[in-house]
Amino acid sequence: MSTPPFVTFDLEIYKDLDPANPVYLDQGISCAAIAWRNDEGIICTQVWQSPAECAMGAPDVYKILATLEDIGRPVVTWNGCSFDFRVLAIESLNPDRCRKLALQSFDPMFELLCRVGYPLALNTACLGMGLPGKVHEVILKSGETLTKMEGSQAPALYRAGEIDAVMTYLKGDVISLLELAEEIHKLHNLQWTSKKGRPMFQYMELLTVEQCLKLPLPDTSWMKEPLTRDKFAGRLDPNEVL
Repeated sequence: MSTPPFVTFDLEIYKDLDPANPVYLDQGISCAAIAWRNDEGIICTQVWQSPAECAMGAPDVYKILATLEDIGRPVVTWNGCSFDFRVLAIESLNPDRCRKLALQSFDPMFELLCRVGYPLALNTACLGMGLPGKVHEVILKSGETLTKMEGSQAPALYRAGEIDAVMTYLKGDVISLLELAEEIHKLHNLQWTSKKGRPMFQYMELLTVEQCLKLPLPDTSWMKEPLTRDKFAGRLDPNEVL
């Protein structure tokens, strides 16, 4: 089976995530990245970034949007229909174009939610599939190694001028996601280890977000507070004002 021509996409916000602002208004974008495998099988990346002093300006935001539209490859994200495309829609002031991209994209985390009723962390999915997983060690300007880097730390680190560290983390995410998407495509399944240490397995097709929304609802009767698709994809509603 030939390797599919996926391109993976991820971004980091400029301001710290505020739980009271679940729609990500005025968060800004500090940086974004895509990754793909070229004809020689080598993984390539492209990045966009702002200076530490301010969020990304409109011209670069538009470049990201145009690149995703024109790249001619299936776009893959991890929770992109809820987060990355939402932020991009707000910052680009182009909700319709971002909504179309989101619906046509592949989001394995969202597909898993639609099939079993709950999402999964990217690192957990990568490790379950025998892949190296996310980058958690980055070098700061002081020479110190930050050993437990998480996405929630990215905004403050970026504003503090630790741009190289954040970019290392971000590029690691799109590369890890690319390798994961290729494995899911090849094996037609996702494997991981539950928090209780149980091996888990789920058949996966890599459906577009639009196709996932048509899947039968999973049985979530065993959950105390089941998650709904609307929590993740409800923001794709064309009647919503972004």
